[in-house]
Amino acid sequence: MPIAPDDPRIRALQYAAETRRFEIERFWQRSLFFWGFIAAAFVGFAALSDPKHDPHLRQVMCAFGLVSSLAWTLQNRGSKYWQEAWEAKVERLEEDVLGMRLWGRREPRQEKGFWGGWQYSVSRLTTLLSDITVVAWLALGFFAAGLDLDAEPDGLAIAIAAAAGLFCAMLFVLGRSRRDDNDAGAGEPSATPSAVAAPDAGQADAAPSTASTVRRARQPKRPSRSQS
Repeated sequence: MPIAPDDPRIRALQYAAETRRFEIERFWQRSLFFWGFIAAAFVGFAALSDPKHDPHLRQVMCAFGLVSSLAWTLQNRGSKYWQEAWEAKVERLEEDVLGMRLWGRREPRQEKGFWGGWQYSVSRLTTLLSDITVVAWLALGFFAAGLDLDAEPDGLAIAIAAAAGLFCAMLFVLGRSRRDDNDAGAGEPSATPSAVAAPDAGQADAAPSTASTVRRARQPKRPSRSQS
């Protein structure tokens, strides 16, 4: 049964597809934001490795890098959550509007050896990298502290470690989104973004858009010259 051009399901599908694409773009924009802080922390830690500098400065830099990396890995998971949430909405509406799911089935892989395409999720790889960065900062923190069980406790080093642990706990507790949050990254956005959906974070530029598919499905077929 054909769908009328003004059917609200068409607008809902376009809106959901645009919002999913918006979440994918925001995923990379937020990652670039955190990369800047983490790179600055690594550079600062290397610059303070000279013994002439106070070792507590390296500990402060490690604490900053740890908190930034933890915030990065948590935002990666948050962005992935909302991306998948809007993807589920798109798939439900696709069946109503198009009668099929564009992204619900896997395309066969073209065997091209080592240089061919592999089924890896770019967003999951980025999240794994952020987890590794957290572990790296923990290791650098223990190295910078220079733990010696026979030495007297360093009150300032303990305070720096406690502050880092407190901020990390705050990220876990206060960083969770709520239903009353109104920003686009923490829930369903109040404004329609200006992009269209793609099948995955790493495939946004390679696949046709759902909205363009909807428009083509709505257009009547023109009779060929042989039929006219």
